[in-house]
Amino acid sequence: MTVRTPPSLVGTALCWGCVPGTDLFELLEVAGRHGFPEISAMPGQYFRASRADPGWRRRVASTGVSVGVIDALMCHLPGAPRARDVRPEWRDGFAWDLAACLDGDEA
Repeated sequence: MTVRTPPSLVGTALCWGCVPGTDLFELLEVAGRHGFPEISAMPGQYFRASRADPGWRRRVASTGVSVGVIDALMCHLPGAPRARDVRPEWRDGFAWDLAACLDGDEA
């Protein structure tokens, strides 16, 4: 039996949409468990974690996975609905603008 080594995941990120319903720390843990070096997070995941836990940066660092992208795309797609017009579990993706995400990245 030949066992192939899986290809490296360096340069890839686990996207929030692949693991719906997770918070930032759950997404980081899943990514780390499966060899992803970084994640793409929804703005709400990122901002809730940073506001709820004063030690959130330490928790992020302890996973060995980085937050590579705070994904503000949803609210900027042509024809995108307003946050109040989408299902509650998807509102985080529509409620934050690019400026907030860039400010959050520097926080």
